[in-house]
Amino acid sequence: MRDALIAINGVQSVLSTLRYEFGRFEREDLPRWALEWQLNILGQALRRIDPADRTLRTKVPEIREAIATQTAMSKRYDEIDNQLVWATAMEDMDPLRKAIQAALYEAGEPIT
Repeated sequence: MRDALIAINGVQSVLSTLRYEFGRFEREDLPRWALEWQLNILGQALRRIDPADRTLRTKVPEIREAIATQTAMSKRYDEIDNQLVWATAMEDMDPLRKAIQAALYEAGEPIT
């Protein structure tokens, strides 16, 4: 799950670089690709969590949604909806970060 936290940091870094402006996100290819890539890494990192660990998946329900987003982006790369990517980055990262950090804390793992 640490890789997921690193990817969330990456998403937030890209948003900061764009000054949280959707117009820049749509116009500038490199930051848009970077944001898409970080969301891809996030989904892949969360996919690696043991599917048998229902406790974690129950505590972090956003895991399924993040994996579904990653799957859709990788399989339908030519149909990526910029507004959906932007909304995901702007709205879902903080709750997901908090849920992952809480799960790590409960597992007794240090949070960085």
